Amino acid sequence: MNYQDFCGEGSILPTPYIRVLTKISKWKKYDCIEIDEYKYICGYNDEEFDLPSLYEFVEIDNSSFFWALMALYSDLSPQLFTSIQPEGNAAITDKDIELIKKFCNTYGLPFWNKQRTHTPFANISDHDFFDSSPDPHDEFEKNILRNIIPVSKYNLFPISSFTAGLKSLRYDFLSIINYYKWYDDVNISRLLTPKDRKNLSNMENHSKVHLYTPSLVNFPTYWDGKKLSLSLNCENLMHLFIYHLCLLMQSGTLGSGIIKTCPKCHKQFVANRKNQKFCYAPCTPQSFHMQKKRSNNL
Repeated sequence: MNYQDFCGEGSILPTPYIRVLTKISKWKKYDCIEIDEYKYICGYNDEEFDLPSLYEFVEIDNSSFFWALMALYSDLSPQLFTSIQPEGNAAITDKDIELIKKFCNTYGLPFWNKQRTHTPFANISDHDFFDSSPDPHDEFEKNILRNIIPVSKYNLFPISSFTAGLKSLRYDFLSIINYYKWYDDVNISRLLTPKDRKNLSNMENHSKVHLYTPSLVNFPTYWDGKKLSLSLNCENLMHLFIYHLCLLMQSGTLGSGIIKTCPKCHKQFVANRKNQKFCYAPCTPQSFHMQKKRSNNL
């Protein structure tokens, strides 16, 4: 019996729905600290908190962080985006720090790792560094490098590693833009920097696209017996960004609407109408004005 006899001419196997889960590390406050002359963004809490809620996998069902990360790239100093991390670290300004902290306040840490790395798409544990820690009881040395941190009062990442990783993500993003000729799309053109346009000009004669970053990481999948669904795990927001890059390449569409920033929660969202100012409930004009009124009273 051949395939057609068994399945028929039009039979199609159903495609399973995949739940995409991402490990999130979100804190109450974010500051810039220096370790060995390198600048880090450190997230911490002033009071006792529920530790498991900081490190569990959560399902993120929108791409607002994707556009926020691309908007952040466009706003940061161009000198930050280099593979030579000492140069990138030296170029960090106070404005850059505030922009990155603003992103973290909304979405959490893009990744976390004490050691500098060019591939911040997983929260890498450095066992040599861990084993050589002079004080095995020191909470910072003992826990900051773990994939899932069991006990910690804060978490951090080097800015130079973040921008080095963001540089490769941006190049892949531009490769997709070039492939689908999205130069003049209203959502894309507002994000492009002069350096982006120069890179796109150099790509114009390339008919094929090769995404470099997705080849650097794996996407572990497993069967969730409780949810009865196939799940895919992303280690952090940088890793989740790669997943969205792959979706963008495969779908060949940017979707509809205009990307805006909600004045209440400060998240990027895709507006379905030109006059839409706020994202979705609970961000409404009424709640925004009430929040503003309370702030003025204080």
